[in-house]
Amino acid sequence: MGDAAKVQRREQLKRWNGSSTDRQPAAPRRRWRDEEEDGREDGEKAQDADGQRPGRQHVRRRKHVRFEKTAEFLAICASGDTEEAKEMLKEVQVISNGDKMSGQDMVNCSNADGISALHQACIDGSIEVVVFLLSQGANVNQVDNEGWTPLHVAASCGNMEIAEYLLQKGAFVNSVNCDGDIPLDLAKDETVEALLQQHTLKQGVDVEAAKRLEEELIMCDARGWLTDGVPADLYHPRTGATPLHVAAAKGYLEAIKLLCQCGLDVSAKDGDGWTPLHAAAHWGQSEACCLLAEQLCDMEACSNGGQTPFDVADESVEALLKELLQRQASWRTEQAIKDKQNAQASANGNTAKKRRSSVCRMSSREKMSMQDYSKERGVSGGLELNEDKESSPETSTVSSPDTESITTSTVSPAGKTPEEKEAEERERERESRTARVPPTLQRGDSAPESPGGPSTDGKKYQAPVRDEESESQRKARSRLMRQSRRSTQTVLEK
Repeated sequence: MGDAAKVQRREQLKRWNGSSTDRQPAAPRRRWRDEEEDGREDGEKAQDADGQRPGRQHVRRRKHVRFEKTAEFLAICASGDTEEAKEMLKEVQVISNGDKMSGQDMVNCSNADGISALHQACIDGSIEVVVFLLSQGANVNQVDNEGWTPLHVAASCGNMEIAEYLLQKGAFVNSVNCDGDIPLDLAKDETVEALLQQHTLKQGVDVEAAKRLEEELIMCDARGWLTDGVPADLYHPRTGATPLHVAAAKGYLEAIKLLCQCGLDVSAKDGDGWTPLHAAAHWGQSEACCLLAEQLCDMEACSNGGQTPFDVADESVEALLKELLQRQASWRTEQAIKDKQNAQASANGNTAKKRRSSVCRMSSREKMSMQDYSKERGVSGGLELNEDKESSPETSTVSSPDTESITTSTVSPAGKTPEEKEAEERERERESRTARVPPTLQRGDSAPESPGGPSTDGKKYQAPVRDEESESQRKARSRLMRQSRRSTQTVLEK
């Protein structure tokens, strides 16, 4: 017995444990016809010399073994008895739940592996049973648990006659099974391969597009779920699998990423207790295993049979799973740190400092306060730097309107001609009209306009006395005086 059969048997015994078949009957079984008349227990019953209980006749029971009608139909079709199968289809079959099964349901019934009577007939190569089942309405494109259609079976078995008949009845040449194969990929006989190739070209089937169709459908649904939310009926009604199980088993990497973005549970279990990692590991999808492990799925989850992904993994991914298990521990630590930081950031965001207003939205008092703060932080230093720069020999030789006026005023007027005096007076008048006043910084307690400068209403203010001048004005005045002294000395030396 193979490992899969042993696992299935253990699961079957687990289901039977505690079921109705494993319970004691409410009333004890009668082994003798007159037990109820005597009212005595078995241990109290007298026995004769031969070891038999006197006056009691052993009850002879006829044993009956009953099978489901679907199992009987599958067995009859497998034996090739089409007449008996036809008689069964004529009757209305009643199953255990009291529901009625029609002949259409009976002809398309399948076993635990999803193999129908038509699948079995293609495996056995019985063209008579195939013709009978299709005449009774069997689904020519029915799939088993692995996605195989009858045409897949006929192509893999090399049954040319059955494959041709199935194509005549509308079998799809572009059906893709769970391994991503179409019937043409499984053809073992050259004649069957040529037949399928001919029908593929005749129907204009794009093989690559057919193989991508399922993945594109899953991705299309996932994109809709990103905006509309994941539906409630996400699990398959029969297997209990999610789209993430399918994408993991078949290695649809982009679909896995989209489904994880949708918020699907990466550790969800199907009817057999398999997680998506079970499916990816079993089918050897290494990249899918990496994606699921990065999403911090449960790598040690047990199925209904007590198997972890390591137990069902293909040999090609066993070493990878062990490595991913070790790396996942560090990923979980990093994720915990990130979650903690995000929680702290969100908590600090609730008590965030007030948004700073722009300068244009400040009041006049706030603007003056900002100017005072700026001057204390380095504006005054900038002025001193400019003062030192201007007092250097390089800048001292550059003439300015202020220095020129001071120089001309300090020169003795004795040796000047009348024309020079007249030009000097005009120059003084022009400079008085266009005199430059160095900019000054405003203090919070000072007037909004600088002394001596024009105000907004056009008025002029008289310059204050020396003791009341600001720090910046005194520095500017001393700078001008030093420059004038240097200029005067230069003229006198000449």
